[in-house]
Amino acid sequence: MLKILLDLVNPFDEPLCVDNIPKDTPTHHILGLLHKIYKPINFDLKVSAIPTAHSAVDLEKVGVKIKPNKSLTWPMEFKKPMYMFWSKPTLRMPVVHVDNFFEVVIRNLIAYEQYTPADNCVTSYTMAMPMLVSTPADITKLGKSGVIVSHLGSNEKASEMISSICKNVNLQDFYYMEPWKNIVEYCDSWLSNFGVFKGTYVDTPWKAIALLATITVFLTTLIQFFRQQITPCASAYNQTDGFDHMRNVWTVIQICIVFDLLSKCRIVTCPFIQFICYIEFNYLIV
Repeated sequence: MLKILLDLVNPFDEPLCVDNIPKDTPTHHILGLLHKIYKPINFDLKVSAIPTAHSAVDLEKVGVKIKPNKSLTWPMEFKKPMYMFWSKPTLRMPVVHVDNFFEVVIRNLIAYEQYTPADNCVTSYTMAMPMLVSTPADITKLGKSGVIVSHLGSNEKASEMISSICKNVNLQDFYYMEPWKNIVEYCDSWLSNFGVFKGTYVDTPWKAIALLATITVFLTTLIQFFRQQITPCASAYNQTDGFDHMRNVWTVIQICIVFDLLSKCRIVTCPFIQFICYIEFNYLIV
């Protein structure tokens, strides 16, 4: 009977498990029992700082995948793969149903943690969610990832609810500091640029083939350029030929495409590559 009652107030996708709660556990309120079920097994708060926020859309841009974590102990785990080229870093989080009843349950659990000695696992969760959700587009992304099921009729309402659910709440310790710290380190490293590159140009086999072909043409053009510099007579002869001039114009277009690709991936910040592209462009356009 108690489990049926708790399931009615559970806003998360996974069923509640009361087997791990001893029968002689002192509980003064149904919120206390619900809080004990949600509390992680190894709950250890060591850091009190709130980390930098990164929305779900921002994480997608740098190549982070968001997947459901089928557990009711409020886990949010961030894992980086061993080989970045073959897989993406993943943030796992519990599946939640967002509706008006969700807001009632979460606000009551926050109040329970604020006015009792209970640990701040629920408050930490409600602090983490607004970091991921800043616009309706973030709700759309999390919905496609399967971690949010909205029953409010619009993503705007869901975004407003999640953004405001933890306002004016005092949080002494943030439970998810470790995964959020790893997210910040990843977003600030060169790996995030590689994630942007991979998500834009090599997320499908055809894009990878097209990129390889473009780089091959670019390198071939560089080789031809240096060969013409070594043989100036042949170079002068080729530039008088109309067909070769058209070929040079087409090569310039290809160089512009590759240069744009490199700039988006922040690879052209290398002065040597900038110099080579500039010299070759000015040489072939003549």
